[in-house]
Amino acid sequence: MVALEWNAQNSRPDKELPPEIKTILEEERLAQKNALTLAYKDERASLQLPFETEFLKNCSVLAEQHKDMKALFLIGIGGSNLGTVAVIEALQGKMHNELRDKKVYFADTCDSEDLADMHSLMKSFLDKGEKVLINVISKSGGTTETLTNFSVLEDCLLSYKDKFPNIFSQIVATTEKDSKLYNYAKGKGYSCLEMPSSVGGRYSVLSTVGLFPLCLMDVNCKELLEGAKEMAEFCLEEQDPRKNPAMALSAALYEQKQENKISIVNSFFFLSRLESLGKWYRQLLAESTGKEKNRKGDIVHSGYTPTTCIGSTDLHSIAQLHLGGPNDTFHSFIRVANLRKVQVPDNKELEAIVHHTSNRPVSEILDAIYIGIREAFLEKKRPLSEIVLNEVSEKSLGAYMQLMMMEVMYLGALEGINPFDQPNVEDYKVITKKELEQR
Repeated sequence: MVALEWNAQNSRPDKELPPEIKTILEEERLAQKNALTLAYKDERASLQLPFETEFLKNCSVLAEQHKDMKALFLIGIGGSNLGTVAVIEALQGKMHNELRDKKVYFADTCDSEDLADMHSLMKSFLDKGEKVLINVISKSGGTTETLTNFSVLEDCLLSYKDKFPNIFSQIVATTEKDSKLYNYAKGKGYSCLEMPSSVGGRYSVLSTVGLFPLCLMDVNCKELLEGAKEMAEFCLEEQDPRKNPAMALSAALYEQKQENKISIVNSFFFLSRLESLGKWYRQLLAESTGKEKNRKGDIVHSGYTPTTCIGSTDLHSIAQLHLGGPNDTFHSFIRVANLRKVQVPDNKELEAIVHHTSNRPVSEILDAIYIGIREAFLEKKRPLSEIVLNEVSEKSLGAYMQLMMMEVMYLGALEGINPFDQPNVEDYKVITKKELEQR
């Protein structure tokens, strides 16, 4: 398996899982294995993505045609962009646009101020004769926020058609086949990338949704998929809940909720560039488990509330609450074992102020901080799990994201809810469309 370690502490002291939980976990494991044979015709269809070769091939070919691109404007919301943001920031850092020649900008909300800035940015590239690319992503092909942003930026790009002879090739739509966006794009002569209708947006990062923009930004998507594949294969074959991390982590969360009423899940990343990975997981967990009804149709109001913290930043903003406040949160500590070496200078004056920090790697100081907060949590009997990535790489990220998606599927099985739909999200969309009609 890829270099990823896990451990659940203070979550279930040495005791066997109840037989009924073991049964549910095993039934879900078998259902997940069976999904691989159903050619995207099962609700667990996202499990097939790491084993898929056609999507990466198509995305790589199209990305190669745009290797001279200077800026990518990715227009999507929720599952259409959160995974891509997470992978790019994890691998290339939060200052990737300042450090790299290729830029990427995310139009991911209906915000006139942000959109005005993005419009100006696009014009600045185009005025200099530099190639930009629009990738508009909407699974349904009818997302209000996405199409609003697309309309503005599409109009900006096309206003330069006299300057760029192949300008229609600079727009790519990623959507379901025959959606309204798909048909619009085809009619305009734009490129289209299809995504399988059976794969929900929050599970789609390893499909054309994530692979195309990641290929454009020089991410090794083959390694990303390989990491996900290795994790999937391990979890699909391992029957022991103590050795299968997807089973173990989901069971720990479920038992804490059942026994101690703990339903807040805090992802504590001890690396700043992983913060957007927490935002990706926030949607995955919240949208998958927050359900009004269970699979039987009973009203249950099920759900886990996800939060995200960064170490050591948030040790100075929220650690007091987590250590001294209500014991109502399950903490997932995620750290990276091997980081770039940045040496603290040998400054005797500063050493006199803060002892034992001079002339040693910054990562060594962070390790000491990590051990300190972990031991403090354990002493206070705050439930936590630990996940250690050997390094920040495409392979480790693919493994982590695949693990989290499988964990959530197991949680759905344990809760008796459907972790693949989001019926209540439509509530605001229906009202929004009526409101727009009346204005």
